[in-house]
Amino acid sequence: MARTRYSCVADANVLIDLHHGRALVVAARFFDFLVPDVIVIEELRSPDGPALIRQGLIRVAHFSAQDLSEILVLRGRYVGPSLPDLFALHLARTRGLVLLTGDGHLRQAARREGVEVHGVLWVLDGLLEARGLTASEAIQALRRMLKAGARLPEPEWRRRLRVWTAQR
Repeated sequence: MARTRYSCVADANVLIDLHHGRALVVAARFFDFLVPDVIVIEELRSPDGPALIRQGLIRVAHFSAQDLSEILVLRGRYVGPSLPDLFALHLARTRGLVLLTGDGHLRQAARREGVEVHGVLWVLDGLLEARGLTASEAIQALRRMLKAGARLPEPEWRRRLRVWTAQR
């Protein structure tokens, strides 16, 4: 993560996990989170999507009729991801941005569409690399996320806890 701010499309689950980890505000200093309007409306309750926009933590993307037509094509191709998830996939694909999600079906569809995809652990790695978080802060954030019910790949989060603990 060499840029000052890394532009990406964020699915709700990544924003929710960062919120639970108390890392969303710091993440927004290093990541420019672009979020489909449908995700803000339908999926961001806690944290509150409109409040995140007002605070400048996320930007919202709107869609044209042409976009909707292309999203319906994706809907016919992929049955696993939800319709809001396909908005995120379309946005990442058409803008050439990284897609951030923890949803397995969406990750699989993104890979098939040639979209670079990562999850919240990658965001934490980036925050450590950019010195937005210390290793101790990353450990605390990850533990809060897990306590709040984040569904993260266990081998990956355990490995990070080991590495980050050694870095303290």
